[in-house]
This record gives sequence, C-alpha cells and structure tokens, in this order.
Amino acid sequence: MVTLPHVQAPPTPAELSALLRASWARSRPLPRTRATPRRALSDDEAARRLRAGPLCPHLAVIETLLAPTVRDEGLVLVVADPRGRVLAVHGSSDARRRAGNAGVRAGYDWSERVVGTSGLGTAVAAGRPVRVCGAEHWARLDPPLTCWAVPVRGASGDLVGVLDLSGSPSAERGNELALLVAAAAAVEARVAIDRPEPTAATDDESPSQLDVIARRHAVLRTARGELSLSARHSEIALLLATRPEGLTADDLAHELERAGRDPAVVRAEMRRLRAALAPLAGRESVRPRPYRFRRRPTTDAARVVSLVRSGRLGEAVRAHAGGVLPWSTAPGVETVRREVALRLRTAVGEAGEPHLLLELARCPENRQDASLWGAVVAAFAPGSPPRQEALAAIERIDSELRD
Repeated sequence: MVTLPHVQAPPTPAELSALLRASWARSRPLPRTRATPRRALSDDEAARRLRAGPLCPHLAVIETLLAPTVRDEGLVLVVADPRGRVLAVHGSSDARRRAGNAGVRAGYDWSERVVGTSGLGTAVAAGRPVRVCGAEHWARLDPPLTCWAVPVRGASGDLVGVLDLSGSPSAERGNELALLVAAAAAVEARVAIDRPEPTAATDDESPSQLDVIARRHAVLRTARGELSLSARHSEIALLLATRPEGLTADDLAHELERAGRDPAVVRAEMRRLRAALAPLAGRESVRPRPYRFRRRPTTDAARVVSLVRSGRLGEAVRAHAGGVLPWSTAPGVETVRREVALRLRTAVGEAGEPHLLLELARCPENRQDASLWGAVVAAFAPGSPPRQEALAAIERIDSELRD
C-alpha cells in the first residue's frame, strides 16, 4: 500500500507570520550580523550523500517541474539534507554565483542553530513550507535573497530532505511556494512507491521499540529484553533512530552540543553505546561510517506522528504527554522534540475541538506555553471553567516570568 504524501499546503499569511515569529524567537541567541553558514561537508561528501539519498532517483522530476520557474526568474534550486545542509545547487551560472556569494553552496550548513531564520533552516525546524524574504532572515544576506523551502518526508514520515528556491527579492511572482509544494508532493509519492516491503523477522530481527517520551533515560525494548540507556546514550539512540542515512562522528558532535564536541570523544561514546547494546545483539548493534542502527527501532515519538496523520488526535495528545526526552538540551534532540510537538499542536489547532485543545494545554510540556493557553481562552465562552483555568494559567506564567 502506497502512503499518501505528507507535504502540507502553503501556509496562510497569518500562519507564515507565526512561523517566522517562532523562528526569530529560536534565533535570538545568535548575532544579527552577516550570515556565515558553516562548511559542514566537503564537495565530494555532499555529492556522495546526494547520490546515496532517497531524493537522488527523483532529481530529474524535481528539475523538470521547477525548471521554468528557475530559468524565468533567475532562481537557484537547492537540495538539502534533513539537517539543512546543502547537497546541490542548480541554476544558471549567474544565479549560482549570486547565491554562492550569500553562502548558498554545496556542503554548507543553513540550519537555524547556525544562521538563524532562513528558508532551509526554518523549513527543517518547523516542518512546514516557508517563505523568508530579504530582511526576514535573522542574519543579513549579501546579496539579499528571498527563499522558499519545503520539507520532504519519506513513507514513514521521516524527514528525508528539503527543496528550496532562492533568488533576488525582485524576481518574486507569488506562486513559487505553491509550485515547490507541488514538486515536493510529487517526490514524496515516488519515494513512497520506492519503499521496500518489510520482510519477515526472526527472533533476533523482531521489531524493537525505543521509548523516549517523558523520560530522562530512554528504554530500548526488544524480543530479548529491555535496556535503560544513560542520558547521553538516549540522545544518541534517538538521533540514530530518526536518521536513516546515519550520522558521522562530526555530525553527532554538532547534534549533541551547540558548541560542537571533539569527534574523538563521540567515537569513544559510541564504543560504550555499542558495548551496552551487545547483550541485545541482533539489529540493535550500531554500524560505523556513518553510525547507524543495523535495523532501526521504532520510537514512541514516531507513533505520535502516526496517530496525528491518522486523525486520532486524542490518543496522540495523551501519547505525547511529557514531550521527547524533555530534559535534553542536545540540539538534535531539541529539533526532534520541536517537530513532533509542532505537528501535534498544528493538527489539534486545525481540528477546532476546544476540549482537545484544553487537554493539550494541560500536558506537562505545555505548562509554560502562554500562546497555547491563549488559544484555549479564545476557544471557550467567557465565564466557562476552562476559560477561567486558562486565564489563571496565563497569569501564573506572567508572574513566574516577572520573578
């Protein structure tokens, strides 16, 4: 059975403004100077990852669908990996030169944690199609660019890449994001068709589960038993479970700490993780270069996303209560946590069910979310108990912030 595409419709102007405000809030720790994306991959490594990735077989389709827009408006088409790292830039030599002068080059990291609000980085962080025009970027682009970006997901809902159109703000015609969304939807349908059918599992290869919601220490459950992981191993296991392409020691160094970490320390940590998993053997062993599970476990976080997609929102709210590894400050974990929470909150908001919204606001991870409690206030009649509860929550949050 082929899974339907996961791409959402282009955001409304109000939704886009909210996405940008949230992105700016996440970007505040970064300086508002000229954008300086970090070189994360060599040209050869970027090309290798593109060839090995799930988007590669469909590049011709992407280029065919978007070629007229790229050509007529002098834009570049950017293909990036799930972390916002540029793998390829297509377009005329003049368009590529202009984009390159702004730092849009193969191998460079445009994630929010490196450059703040940008088309690529914000599409990854928000999990939504976005448009970021000129000065809406957190860091200054020289020359200025308008960027449209859409995340692309695989059949299981995992992020497999990002498609981006970038060019001069004067080139905008207003239909770029809709065209990009259509191209991404076409690619997602083809990626779903490409997905191999699951094979029968032996006892050693039976399904395993990584539980990460409302936990400081993740628990890996297999047919051979279960194992509670250390806090650091929990973070690594979650990252590997959500990254089918695998992660190098350098990748993990930046996913685990904002300032990066010595890759040698990461390799030592991976040796300890592999030793900890040894009693469970089978597919739970981790392969190197890049690090990846021999057979990835499912996660309870992925189950939440699956419940959202199937419209079982009440179950999703209850399954998500507490959030993904809520005590972790690892950037990669924060990205997963934010993406799962955003998909749930967006679906609940669109459902228009006030009591479901109230149930979501009452969850531990939303205790300090004044905007969510504000939505509850708007959803209930004046004087009603839920509205009074929401007003009291907002007053408490304001008081705690003042203190």
